[in-house]
Amino acid sequence: MIKDKIDSILRGLGDSDSELDKFMKIYTYLGESISYNFTDDGEPSDKIEACNLEGGLLEGKSICEGYSKILRQVLRASGIDCKYLVGRDYYLEGARPIDDNHGWNQVKIDGKWYNCDLTWDSIRIQDKRPLEYCLKSDEDFTFHITKSPEKEKCDESYDIVKVNSYLSYDTDLELEEKSELFTIGKDTMENLIGSLIKESDLKQAILSLNEPEKDLNKEVEK
Repeated sequence: MIKDKIDSILRGLGDSDSELDKFMKIYTYLGESISYNFTDDGEPSDKIEACNLEGGLLEGKSICEGYSKILRQVLRASGIDCKYLVGRDYYLEGARPIDDNHGWNQVKIDGKWYNCDLTWDSIRIQDKRPLEYCLKSDEDFTFHITKSPEKEKCDESYDIVKVNSYLSYDTDLELEEKSELFTIGKDTMENLIGSLIKESDLKQAILSLNEPEKDLNKEVEK
């Protein structure tokens, strides 16, 4: 059943498709068709199916390990080299740095290696927002750290405009969703750590720092 599913995905590829075409079709298809598998308590599922090809391909539910293994398997079946890496990811939740065990991929397109995180991009694909973690250089692939000996050096990011041209998304969100808005310095971080604010409010709080006449506390309260 898993092989049949992979074969059906590959049939959606064209004979004249470039490596980028194939990658983006597979990446966006999997991101659209697989949702993150949470338990009733909001924690990542510990079912074995969520960590292998079965959960995502046959049931449409997976966690990062499953997303990454599925992407590797389908890409390799299409003739594109792909690696599965494990390590830790760092992100902001309520303005607090959080780190977790995580899995993601590196993919080789036209002779160059790039980082990608389908787990983090899948919700963006489903919400029709621009991709943030697709075909990135090591420098641009922030919040991912691995000591895996399998890791390849990724020197540059693919043109994000070209990457996102494969998607249909809400252009009104494009500017405000740029990752630069979340690039904050040490002083800003120290001001935000400990603040009980929702993630959706974090962006506005950060933007307000560029407006000295406004009180940050009032912006956070909003």
